[in-house]
Amino acid sequence: MRLPLILLLLFFGLSIARAGQEMFIERAAWSVPKTAQVVLAMPVLQAVMHRLQDSAKARLTVYFPGGDEGSLWAIELRGWLVSLGLEASRIKLISGSQYPDRLQLQIEE
Repeated sequence: MRLPLILLLLFFGLSIARAGQEMFIERAAWSVPKTAQVVLAMPVLQAVMHRLQDSAKARLTVYFPGGDEGSLWAIELRGWLVSLGLEASRIKLISGSQYPDRLQLQIEE
């Protein structure tokens, strides 16, 4: 069971892009069944958690597609980040992303 899951994560990990401080989570990458281990294995979330842990002043803004589905997606991500130790007050969710198929993550110092 672990090997197919790892292969799936590697495959979908390729769809996660990072450009400077702006990062993305593709819908396909997020749609896999999640456990703490799976979430922590996502390269973009590893980068986000490391950056936020390195700077107490840093904040994360999540731009999500509008509508119920986008809102639920962003809220689920926030829930995972909080459960992994990030303070909810350091996460801001903003509706109306220009990308309908991904979350845009931006770290602000």
